[in-house]
Amino acid sequence: MSNMLLFHHSKTKLLLVTICAVSAAMLAGPAFALGKLVWSPDEMVDENVTAAFATPNNARSIVVDETGAAHVVFSGNIDFYYNIFYRKRDSRGWGKLEQVNVSASTSTTPALAIDHKNNVYAIWSDNPGGNWDLFFSERLDGKWTVPQNVSSDQGSSLFPAMCRTANGKLYLAWEDRHGDTADILISTRSAGKWSPPVSLTRKGVNAFAPSIDASPDNTVHCVWTEEQDHKNAVVYREFSKGSWKKQVRLSQASSSANRPSLAADKKGGVFVAWEDHRFTEPSVCFREKKGKNWEKEILLTEGKSKAFRPCVATGANSIVYVAWYDNKWRETQALYRARETGQWSAPVRISDSSAPTYFVSIAAGEDGSVHAIFQDKRRGNYDVYYKRGEPER
Repeated sequence: MSNMLLFHHSKTKLLLVTICAVSAAMLAGPAFALGKLVWSPDEMVDENVTAAFATPNNARSIVVDETGAAHVVFSGNIDFYYNIFYRKRDSRGWGKLEQVNVSASTSTTPALAIDHKNNVYAIWSDNPGGNWDLFFSERLDGKWTVPQNVSSDQGSSLFPAMCRTANGKLYLAWEDRHGDTADILISTRSAGKWSPPVSLTRKGVNAFAPSIDASPDNTVHCVWTEEQDHKNAVVYREFSKGSWKKQVRLSQASSSANRPSLAADKKGGVFVAWEDHRFTEPSVCFREKKGKNWEKEILLTEGKSKAFRPCVATGANSIVYVAWYDNKWRETQALYRARETGQWSAPVRISDSSAPTYFVSIAAGEDGSVHAIFQDKRRGNYDVYYKRGEPER
């Protein structure tokens, strides 16, 4: 089985590539201590699973709670069918592998959110009966609730992303496809009930794979890929003071851009990274929102290799991390760059596998730790691996 839904659009070129090129001077920039985290060896997450797949960069499949524990979800196969699995890693090591659902179809692209009590919420796409819908479950007191169908329409509900606001609401965004047309829908969960979905996109315009996060003041931020003027563009909308504001194009009109990832910090900053195709090779671009204004984009890769599907995260002291996988070597490997006080570290390689590495996701803790997952097939089938980075002391 290929990576299931991960490659299902030719228009968005999901297998493709990534973003804007950067100058050699920037790449040779300061390699401060936080740019050189001390990384743990690779740890396989999916023990006793025949094959496992990580989620693409638009959604959070790894989150870090207030204690520094990492929570991971992935799609895995044990007895032919693909289901959703969860595992937690704290200071004592890995907890047991938990199966979130039991489905006689294909469960894929799971995403996570977590609350202040460390209750975990999972969302994923599944196709019982042949139609793709979104299913939701929450982990309360160590047990997963019965999955609930939260999209249930005649279209295909794909690539969900989810966040939780400070006032306790869950915001769920996804790609809803009807025939050759797709738009971005969003629903909220409050007091245990999901609201009817609303569309964030313009009528008749194709839109794909949203990414979503929230600021401490309950402002919700969402980005996605949208077809504009025969090219793909990265666009942004925010929900504040009771309404969704007008969308803003973040990528340049002269080039095609795909697969954005978004993160918001505790100080109100918003950070977006995406793939850009203005050069021969795809590159990674980054842009930041300060207050009401967007800063100019910054190019994080040199354009001499193919950089794929960046994921952005922010943690202690609003340090920003952007991770992606890159074919600088014979096989694609995972890299990241870190930014502190306006300066970017040089790119740092964090995987060293004999097999190609794909679908890197990154999360940061308030203790300064950084956590990454990715998939590769060094054992023959795909597995999901985890690494933890600690700042140099």
